[in-house]
Amino acid sequence: MIEAGLPGFESQGWFALLAPKGTPAAILDRLNTEVNEILQDPEVRKSLADMGAAPLGGSRQALAEHLAAETSKWARVVKEDASAVHSPPLCKKRPGDAWPARATGPGRRFP
Repeated sequence: MIEAGLPGFESQGWFALLAPKGTPAAILDRLNTEVNEILQDPEVRKSLADMGAAPLGGSRQALAEHLAAETSKWARVVKEDASAVHSPPLCKKRPGDAWPARATGPGRRFP
């Protein structure tokens, strides 16, 4: 994040399994237990490692704390410098250039 003018600021991508608000605690506990077991499977760990991921797993409380910390951190970044969350365009449109047609479907969106 030094390039963005935020020395000492750490940024990492991460994934989590979330459930809708109001999901019963017993279901959340079961999902947490099952996912943690799955993340210990050597084949799953290898598959994730091959994609560059480092599976951690953990408790529901640990995830809640991580979400709170990430929310606080990124809120501070936006408050201090909203331009830090905007990336430059991938290409510049020149007069007469056509923009690509708008794609449809999951994961296929153009600004």
